[in-house]
Amino acid sequence: MYAAVTTRQGVPERIDDATRFVREEGAPQAKARPGFVRGYFLVDRAAGKTITITIHQTEEQARAGGVSERLSELVGTRGQPTREVYEIAVEA
Repeated sequence: MYAAVTTRQGVPERIDDATRFVREEGAPQAKARPGFVRGYFLVDRAAGKTITITIHQTEEQARAGGVSERLSELVGTRGQPTREVYEIAVEA
């Protein structure tokens, strides 16, 4: 399995709007994608930082997903979000 990890540096005051979007729109869309296994939306409210982790069956599926421009807008992303794909070598 593979994990796609996207990090955004945003504005602390906008974390709740971003979380609502992920819960109501982003997560259902992700669940509908082929090969999607599960996902996590991590937030540091004080810093305005978010990390989105999605788990996929194959590397190709992990790379196929893009960075959500709508989520970046809601978070108030400063600069470009970073997106990396990792092989999951050990699961505990």
